[in-house]
Amino acid sequence: MRVSKEYRTELIQGCIAQLKKLGLSEKTIGFFMRAYHVNMPIYFFIIMLYGSFIVNIGLLVFLLCALVSFIVFDGCILSRIENALDEDDITVVDPTLELLGLEINHTNRMQLSYVIAGLYLLSAFLIFWVLFMTITSDAITSDATTSDTL
Repeated sequence: MRVSKEYRTELIQGCIAQLKKLGLSEKTIGFFMRAYHVNMPIYFFIIMLYGSFIVNIGLLVFLLCALVSFIVFDGCILSRIENALDEDDITVVDPTLELLGLEINHTNRMQLSYVIAGLYLLSAFLIFWVLFMTITSDAITSDATTSDTL
C-alpha cells in the first residue's frame, strides 16, 4: 500500500514547516539533513558494533520501519525533504548511478535503493547475529560444560 502523492506532499510540507521553526535557512537545514542522511548508515554500524543488545534491537526495528516507510512513500522521505529545501534533484544514490553509467531517474534510483537497503539490512542482521546470537550460544555451551565439571 502506498500513500497518495497529495498526502506525501502535505507531510513533507508539514515537516519543512516544523524544521523552519529552528530559525535556520532552508539551505542550511537541507545541508544538515543531507549530511546526516549520508552518514547515518555508518553511524548505525558503529553503534551496532559497540551497542548493547537492546540498542541493537532498537536499531533493527528502526531500520525495518525505514524500509516500510521507503515502500509506503515510494522513496525516501528524507531525500524528498532535502530536495524540497535545497531545490535540487539529487539523492544519496546518484553518485553510484553515475559511477555505474546508469541514467539518473526515479526507476533506477528506486531499484538501486532496494539493492542497497537489502544489503544493508542483511549486514545489520549479520552483525547482530554474530555479536549476540553466537555469544549467547557460546555462553550456553560454556555454562553446560562448566556445570558438568562441578
